[in-house]
This record gives sequence, C-alpha cells and structure tokens, in this order.
Amino acid sequence: MPKSQLIAKIKRMDVTNKIQRKHWKQMIGISLGDIALNDENLLAIRKFRPNEEVLVTITPMQQDMAEELERIKRVHPVEGILPETEGLSDLPANPLDLLTEEEEEGEEGQELLEITVLEEGEEDTLDPGEEVSKTFEF
Repeated sequence: MPKSQLIAKIKRMDVTNKIQRKHWKQMIGISLGDIALNDENLLAIRKFRPNEEVLVTITPMQQDMAEELERIKRVHPVEGILPETEGLSDLPANPLDLLTEEEEEGEEGQELLEITVLEEGEEDTLDPGEEVSKTFEF
C-alpha cells in the first residue's frame, strides 16, 4: 500500500449528529484546502479508492510555545538536583579553582580577574592607573 504525508490547511469541519431509533451516530467531515503536493504524494493519493479507510493524524505546524518551554526546562534544568552525568562529577565546588588549576598546569596568558559587586550606596575606590572598563545599571 502506498503511504503519503501531506501538508494542508483545514478549510472546513462539519460535525453531524444523527439519531435513528436507539442508535446514535456522529460523523465528522473535514475539507482540506491548499494542499502541498509533490509527484510522489500525487501518485500515492491516486492509488487510494474513494471508500477506502485511511489513518489520519492531524498535527499543527505551529509549535505550542508552552510545550516547547516545558521541553527546554526538562532538557536544561536551572534549579534543583541535576542528574549525574559523566564529566560533571569531578568538577570542583568553587568554579574559580578551574582557572587556578589551569594556570598551575602551565597554561600562560590567562589572567584571573576579580569582580566586585557594589551594593547601593557603596563607593568604589580605584587604585592609581586603574580605570572603569564597563558600567552596568539594573
């Protein structure tokens, strides 16, 4: 049997409820418009008979941003307990220790900078020859 995946816009949806004595039936009709077809899809569609049953899956092309954010949070957690992964277990507790270990191993050219965050009302005094390179306001 041929198999084809189509991209289309739903033009109209009809829901019909029928009651016949003790039986109740519901029929849903979906009309498609603006179907993107290529040669393979067109050949596959032509092989289906009008009353043949097919499996239809409706998936929106536009992603749901709430679901995408939840997926990103699961993959890249920012709080809580991180799962043990290879390579992370041997990291030091203080991230600055990484820089000092690299310098001890003989890598020259890296300079350890000390960053001081001033609270509101505090003044910073510069030593002679120092200058302010960047200022951030929050």
